[in-house]
Amino acid sequence: MNRATAVEMGTPTFKMLSSKQKYFKYLLESILDYQIAMGLKTRYLNMPEEKAYDYEVIVPELSVKDVGKYATVIGQVSSSLAVAQDRKWVDRETARKIFGVVISYLGVELDLEGMEEKVAADEVEEENEDYLPEGRKK
Repeated sequence: MNRATAVEMGTPTFKMLSSKQKYFKYLLESILDYQIAMGLKTRYLNMPEEKAYDYEVIVPELSVKDVGKYATVIGQVSSSLAVAQDRKWVDRETARKIFGVVISYLGVELDLEGMEEKVAADEVEEENEDYLPEGRKK
């Protein structure tokens, strides 16, 4: 098996998952429609029928990605950023932004400000941590 064959073998899986996702969306919409109908019938929902059914079920977009390639790139970029920080070529905030851009290719959105606060809080917690004998945890 060559690489082209391996990539193409992912297509049937993608189609199957896409079909299951559409079916799940249909099931969810059916349940919501029934609940809205019962709410309107029993007058639990006090709104016009048109407005009650004005909703949309949004499902994430499926995509075929070579996660192995991205994992390799993320590892290399992380190592490069660590070296760049050690040599004072980039500051911590810039390194985080670069890492955020790279990780976004996997569909992960990072909250850089929130991450900075959490890292600072974790550092303070580590500094204030009492010595615990090995094998004991908080």
